[in-house]
Amino acid sequence: MALSKKIVGDKVVWAARRSTGRFESYLPVLNELVDKYEAILGCEHVRPHLSVADNLGSDWLGITELSLRDMTTTTITVQASILDDPVTLERVIAHEMVHHWEFMNMDAADLVRLKMGIKPPSHGESFHRGAAIVNAVMGEGFVTVASDKTYVRRKNTRPFYLLIVPTRHYVGIRNSQTMPFGYAWAVRITPQNREKIDSVLAEGGKLVRITDDRFTSGVKIERWGKITVPEPGSEQAVELARLFETEPGITPP
Repeated sequence: MALSKKIVGDKVVWAARRSTGRFESYLPVLNELVDKYEAILGCEHVRPHLSVADNLGSDWLGITELSLRDMTTTTITVQASILDDPVTLERVIAHEMVHHWEFMNMDAADLVRLKMGIKPPSHGESFHRGAAIVNAVMGEGFVTVASDKTYVRRKNTRPFYLLIVPTRHYVGIRNSQTMPFGYAWAVRITPQNREKIDSVLAEGGKLVRITDDRFTSGVKIERWGKITVPEPGSEQAVELARLFETEPGITPP
């Protein structure tokens, strides 16, 4: 559950946060799922807004937000990476509809606390009550607190920048022999991360352009930022060494 101070209205809208026109074809499916879980949870009187985000490296699949300026409804946002797997999409929508149900059933004391900046537990007692209502219909474990290995995300096809960093400049000599490379990544080159990139390249590092989203779990490139160093022998470590040895480096634009 997350809180946001953005303004939302009181009508059903297709409110995409980013340039998400290409996802408009999914709107009927999303609306059908909202209808289904409104009926199960008994909250048909207030529909949430629907939004799609396409955030590379995001650690969340869905999020429900309540505006502190207009508490008449919420905005449910799902990641584009789950749109093509019907079961994953439905489970995420069901989870977020439980959060919507929670928000819409807050009492006066809850609202006062929210306005004071006191957030309720993300998955507390009320969430479990709502999840139980859904699971009584859909089956045990359909709505859970966290996603599991059965959730399917579409493989990333968006190129991003991977900065491969020789670890001899960051760790001890002994560690740098077993973990020779670390990395950081970025969707775009900015004035804020360009200085870091230039300094690493001057130290013998390499900048490459890839789509392998195994690396988006690491830290992003920041001016004074840290690097992610994979465990020796891991898939990341092996692939990082291969990229450094075989991929032509690029000059930052």
